[in-house]
Amino acid sequence: MKIKIDRAKCTGCGICAMICPSRAITINRKAEVNNKYCMLCGTCVEACQSNAISMVKEASDEKAVAC
Repeated sequence: MKIKIDRAKCTGCGICAMICPSRAITINRKAEVNNKYCMLCGTCVEACQSNAISMVKEASDEKAVAC
């Protein structure tokens, strides 16, 4: 999983950056996430008033362990 920010929807309000406990989100006109530091807590997803932030699966999430 990772956090994805839709820059077309982002208003740059900064709420997500203010509430991010790991400081993984910065604002540079629009929100940007550093997934290296993201804890996937989902706080930013819930707080985003423009619905610009979502959690998405990565291709590596789909790999299953063979039994």
